[in-house]
Amino acid sequence: MNKKIVCIISLLIVILSCKNSEPEKLVERTIENSLLSKYSNSFDSLSFMSLEARMNYYKVPGLSLSIIENDDIIQSNFYGYRDLNLKFRGNVNTMFQSASTGKSLTATLVMQLVNEGLLDLDTDINQYLKTWRIPENEYNKNEIITLRMLLSHTSGLSTHGFDGYKKTDSLPNIYQILNGKPPANSSKVVSKRKPQTKWEYSGGGYQVIQLIIEDITGKPFVDVVTEKLIKPLKLTNTVWQTQLESKYHLKVSKEYHKGNEMLEGGWFNLASNGAGGGLWTTPKDLAKFIITLNKSRFKPTAISLSQEQAKEMQTKQTTNKAFGLGLFLDINDEYTAIYHPGGNMGYRTMMYYIPQTKQGIVIMANSDNAWYLIPEIMRAASYVYNWPLYKTEIKEETITSKHINEFLKDNNLKNLKSKLSAYSKNKTYKEVIYNELSDFGASQYQIWRMKEAISLFKMNNELFQDSLDTYINLGMAYRRNENYELAKEVFERGMEIDSTDEFLIEKINEMDKKIIH
Repeated sequence: MNKKIVCIISLLIVILSCKNSEPEKLVERTIENSLLSKYSNSFDSLSFMSLEARMNYYKVPGLSLSIIENDDIIQSNFYGYRDLNLKFRGNVNTMFQSASTGKSLTATLVMQLVNEGLLDLDTDINQYLKTWRIPENEYNKNEIITLRMLLSHTSGLSTHGFDGYKKTDSLPNIYQILNGKPPANSSKVVSKRKPQTKWEYSGGGYQVIQLIIEDITGKPFVDVVTEKLIKPLKLTNTVWQTQLESKYHLKVSKEYHKGNEMLEGGWFNLASNGAGGGLWTTPKDLAKFIITLNKSRFKPTAISLSQEQAKEMQTKQTTNKAFGLGLFLDINDEYTAIYHPGGNMGYRTMMYYIPQTKQGIVIMANSDNAWYLIPEIMRAASYVYNWPLYKTEIKEETITSKHINEFLKDNNLKNLKSKLSAYSKNKTYKEVIYNELSDFGASQYQIWRMKEAISLFKMNNELFQDSLDTYINLGMAYRRNENYELAKEVFERGMEIDSTDEFLIEKINEMDKKIIH
């Protein structure tokens, strides 16, 4: 053997033997300790975060998830609180409003009725509607609207979504909702463009679907969906109720917005059963549903669909949006996923499934801010289970973003200000500082971290006093924080730059009214 190689091997043995006899423990990567941001400096030094820390950062009191691997639900967990005020923790049976994710179940119910011959996807819906009609106008005259259009959001109908109702509110019936009549708090459902001219989300269209189901079966929507979908799939923690019966009150999570501020009464009701958003369920039950729906493409299942119908649901229906029938499609070179997000006041849901690999995740949370947390969880799942989705991207960290991130961790505003003030004198850094203070400030504003947002917007305003946007951003942050006098003062300073700006004039008048009250 070559003497040089022998010497190297001998040296390695000596070096290794000098190390501690106990091997270094590698961190076992789990979703709970592997959350990842969208960008990283290097794949060799990924900055992992814990789920608990990120829930605290985003002020998300409670979150539940289920993981699907090879069509098995391999993990279901609840984290945090279903009631933050009373410190009641949840469990895997704790229910949330699924919001628009429920549209996937409504679409499946329609396909079941198509399978039974009660409905047809391409027939004029006026043949099914017995108790109401879409008002005729310039957009739908001499046009037909079909169930395929309603299911794929290509009908041209209005009303994106519904806000819900407080416990003390009177609830409208389905006709009051469709006609936009009190006590409905939503606008009338009408045609706003010709059918099939554009994909545009329409919760109003799904309310029409609910009425079609009721008119054609002669039964309440809730009874039909329970009989044909919820019971056969054994979704034991799933109900579709306008006003939850008291027996469920201890099984549901309260809902939070503006960070972790609980809504009055605990949650809002979705009137008239809400075929587009009134479903109460759990990640585990939604995981059961999406697994079975996909299996229906190949064999008979409890959902009772033909293979062709199940495949049609996953087939793109329009050119300007990757959307099937009740399902969004995530299409790229590596895979095509089916998914549906959901967002009602205080609740956020993501149901995501990859048919080719039989993998997926369902996440439900009780805070508006979970919109920003969900992608981090999905990147963690991708890393832990080697899924071909939501990968972290490489992005070089700037000097400015490094210091801003440090501020967001230690809240040392004085230190950040001194460093950025020094850099702002350099022309190379000026634009970078301006943009990143704006972007980071906006990210804090979105998740109701108002102290941090105001600090960053205020610093940007002080460093770039000739920029009108810095006054608008800071003023809007004070406004959201209900500091109306300070907001007015900042807006008025902005008027010194542009005294004709209509937005500033409007906001100053608005602040005057709020200050008086």
